[in-house]
Amino acid sequence: MNTKIRKHNKIFIFIYLLFAGGFFCWLYFKRAFNTCNFNNNFNNGNSNCTVYKDMGDFCFLFWVVTLIVLVVFTINNVQTKGAKALKTPALVIVATVALYFMAELVLAMVLKN
Repeated sequence: MNTKIRKHNKIFIFIYLLFAGGFFCWLYFKRAFNTCNFNNNFNNGNSNCTVYKDMGDFCFLFWVVTLIVLVVFTINNVQTKGAKALKTPALVIVATVALYFMAELVLAMVLKN
């Protein structure tokens, strides 16, 4: 019984890492596209910024698909194991929110100088 719980936690963490990777990839390429677009408008040049837009769209689609898979996997675990199955997802989500805000704070401090 305990090995099944550990196996499901490993699968959840893997799916969650894909989800977080897709989310941060989408944010990165979205910002890269906006920066490239701003530089093109400022310099009146014509550059190929569509690569960033296409990669951002792909990462957004990947993020949405992994979100759906993550929700379905979590609902399936809750149906089979009850409320104790929400322990790992809740801890992972709280840790992610904390790390995201800390990263944004550090990034704001670095870019301020």
